[in-house]
Amino acid sequence: MRLVVSILMIGLLIPAKQNFDISANNHDLRIGKQFTDVSPDFLDNFELQSGDLVFRKGSGLISDLFTRISSVEQRFSHVGIIVKYREQIMVAHILGTGGTGDQEFRMDPLRHFIREDRARQFGIYRLNISDEVKCEIESYILSIDETNIFFDDKFDLSTDSALYCSELIYKCVTKATADDACFTISKAGGKRYVSFDDLIRNAEQLIYCQYQKL
Repeated sequence: MRLVVSILMIGLLIPAKQNFDISANNHDLRIGKQFTDVSPDFLDNFELQSGDLVFRKGSGLISDLFTRISSVEQRFSHVGIIVKYREQIMVAHILGTGGTGDQEFRMDPLRHFIREDRARQFGIYRLNISDEVKCEIESYILSIDETNIFFDDKFDLSTDSALYCSELIYKCVTKATADDACFTISKAGGKRYVSFDDLIRNAEQLIYCQYQKL
């Protein structure tokens, strides 16, 4: 069972040739206008901030299976958190590698994280947090980047030496806010885990984008 769940957490993404389509998915776009221009520079119209959450879904079977871990939000299979680093908008996230769950903490440019060969669709959400907390998030992520963090194939919230993608967000924000109750926690089979539902329950959707196959 652990191997099956670990494979779901890996989030391997299969490339697909796609073009771009944007919809609000039952939400109005909360920042700026409804975009009809979907050029590669469209994100420049959004004032993205440290602490914003970026979800994506790959185009492979594993990604499809992973979306089912959440009971409500089933559009996505992976999540990272935005940090501003050296004047770049980066996404901090953690993946397993292969079936072994080797360490794979990454900081990728946002455009790399959501590019069309990695994401079938993606969404960006904003937490209601202060500028001070955003600075704390940046500090926490940079400290993580200097340590050896392994993929958490046990999904154990009590340890910090190994993390899965949504657990990274949970640990980062709860430490930055000093509030263990800032997110809800899901339960399944008597085990506590952080689902995408927990992360977005009190967040504001900024934009939802879906790539369509040609």
